[in-house]
Amino acid sequence: MLDVMRALSRPKVAIMLALGFGSGLPFLLIGNTFNYWLADSHADLAVIGYASWIGLPYAFKFIFGAVVDNFRLPLIGRLGQRRSWLLVTQCLVAAGLLGMAVNHPPQQLTGLVLCGLLTALAAATQDTVVDAWRIEIAEDSAELDLLTSSYSLGYRIAVILTGSVILFMAGRIGWQLSYAAFAVAMLIAITATTFAGEPATRAGAQGASPLAALVFTIPIALAVWAGFEAYHLAAAWAPKAAGAIPGFASALPIVVLIVIATLTAPGRRWAESESNVFVRPFIAFFKQVGPIAVLILLVAATFHLCDYLRGPVMNPFYVRVGLSKDLVGATRLTVGIASAMVGIAAGGVFASRFGHMPALVAGAILQPLAVAAFAVLAVTGPNPAVFSGVMAFDDFCMSFAGVALVVYISTLTSGGYTATQYALFTSALAWVGKSLKGFSGAWVKSLVSPATDLTHAYAIYFIYAAIGAGAPALVLVLMLWAARRRSYSAAAPVEASALTS
Repeated sequence: MLDVMRALSRPKVAIMLALGFGSGLPFLLIGNTFNYWLADSHADLAVIGYASWIGLPYAFKFIFGAVVDNFRLPLIGRLGQRRSWLLVTQCLVAAGLLGMAVNHPPQQLTGLVLCGLLTALAAATQDTVVDAWRIEIAEDSAELDLLTSSYSLGYRIAVILTGSVILFMAGRIGWQLSYAAFAVAMLIAITATTFAGEPATRAGAQGASPLAALVFTIPIALAVWAGFEAYHLAAAWAPKAAGAIPGFASALPIVVLIVIATLTAPGRRWAESESNVFVRPFIAFFKQVGPIAVLILLVAATFHLCDYLRGPVMNPFYVRVGLSKDLVGATRLTVGIASAMVGIAAGGVFASRFGHMPALVAGAILQPLAVAAFAVLAVTGPNPAVFSGVMAFDDFCMSFAGVALVVYISTLTSGGYTATQYALFTSALAWVGKSLKGFSGAWVKSLVSPATDLTHAYAIYFIYAAIGAGAPALVLVLMLWAARRRSYSAAAPVEASALTS
């Protein structure tokens, strides 16, 4: 972290810090903070969980990656492939947040959800461009590590501000003005984009074409579908919402068929020339890493799952145990930032000193422990000292694990397909977590019984999430580590024989 602070005089590092801030800004505003807003409006716990599905566009980042890798925007595309997409998506994030600011639940839930949907769509696309810019602009692996730490720092600062400072603001000026203020804060990232350099031109980049509009309608349609499902579930009571879940799941095969038809229907010649936008990046990835590709995707899908599962119910839990918004905000702002910085630094140092796989193992152990630790609050109640300790441990563990995963998957992308391949990993990570976390509120309520009140139901749920999601993730990471060691051992004699001959 000290290296990052000392390197802020270097333009790329400072710009990366601002771009990381812009990526992190909308994350909680359409996630946990949005859930806090709904809880403040006395929404049902199950409905709050279902409403978290508004963030499902993050699960389709692999589609956005293919678009931003291969299609140049008209007119503004003259700024460069990465800079033009960055500028457009950042402006759309700001517009979406302003749209959320002029709506208020529950009276204007429709407008709030649709504006949140726009924010999620733009934010997910922005993330794919920022990730690609970070990887492509780095001159070597050492600079990539530095830029990754700078990105993580900016992202974490934005997350802390939108999860803590906004609580003070909401208690004094209201949620709507608070959201408007953070929409204006997107100017930090927008300004950084105007000063950012454009990475070298990648193979496969094309000019604007009618196909670009067709391809871009696919993620838009997916996002609109997800948003309306989220609204339908959030607007209904839990029993009615449960009835909409089968429709939500049954729509997935239809979406897959639409994508396949779009890629193949115009004919073989078109498919051969254009389908590489979606196909070649994944073929290149499987050829690059070999048979362990599936195991890598499984690790990405489960690594943060325990954190996803507790996400929607955390703020309602704080309200339940009697923690005030001021106490939560102050603790996040002080203890949270300090612990996150230490965690980011520790994750980067650990990965550099001991390797990427040991860092992943450590992260897979720390995350479930952090999730389970919140069960202590159900016993102690609103004790500021206990809450500060649990929060410090949580922010350290999550930051450590986040850096370990980001650094590892950044090493797996190949030139020409950076955004698409990186988005493949983040989509695998988001799809499972964001799909399952919508049920978190209903799961907590299902644990309530004559012998277990709602407060202790939360505690049981946190322990279940830690064990049920954390243990499989740890096993998969260990399997990946063992598979990599076997592949290196098998490759060594071949390389030695080639050198001898």
